Amino acid sequence: MFVTQLLFDYIFANVIYFTIFLVLISVVVHIVSNLRLRLHLPAGPVGLPLVGHLPFLGKEPHKTIAKLGDKYGSVFTLQLGVYNVVILNDWEAVKEALNKDSFLGKPTSSPFTVVNSDNDNAISFADDSGYTWSADRRFALQVLRDLGFGKGSMEDRITDEISYLIKHIDGSNGEPVNIHKLLTPSISNIIMQLVFGHRYDYDEPKRQALDQLVDQLSQVFSMTGFLATAPVWLSRLVFKMGLF
Repeated sequence: MFVTQLLFDYIFANVIYFTIFLVLISVVVHIVSNLRLRLHLPAGPVGLPLVGHLPFLGKEPHKTIAKLGDKYGSVFTLQLGVYNVVILNDWEAVKEALNKDSFLGKPTSSPFTVVNSDNDNAISFADDSGYTWSADRRFALQVLRDLGFGKGSMEDRITDEISYLIKHIDGSNGEPVNIHKLLTPSISNIIMQLVFGHRYDYDEPKRQALDQLVDQLSQVFSMTGFLATAPVWLSRLVFKMGLF
């Protein structure tokens, strides 16, 4: 019994040491490969291994990124999780990039790519080449234009919806208002008028149910934002375990 315990302790200790060794090797390989990649990317702040600059973004990441833009310019590299992301920090840079076909695809680390690779029946937001996304975008814009998108009739609908929004704000009589609960139906009502031909009042049960679904969808996309910075294997594990 004593010998068996010694053998168990010996094997267990070696497994732990071997695991630690593999983790250290993986970290070193990641750091070296990341440094080599950064040589071919725009300059930017150097983050921590594995997590990058995520711990330094704070509660208002957009403001932190804007400050980094003051130092590194309109185009710079930021490591988010294990991936390097090229930040386009002004309108001119974004416009120039979106006019290039090379920007039509999505990264292979995208959670949606992981879902599609594991499920033949999954619906993709875009294929890796960007062709499907481009075709879907053209189709969607054409349909929306036929419904009034970008025309004077849409401007009238927006103006009408703004009047409803202002009326609800004025109805608070100076008391604090949760503006999120007013803006969500106000924005979606404009699309609903284009698609369905009518709007729903803020107190309408169908309207409130739709708003709840929109909030849930926002939470889902927040989760996918986290997974987009994590290794692909972690995204696969989350989806397979049904945690998403």
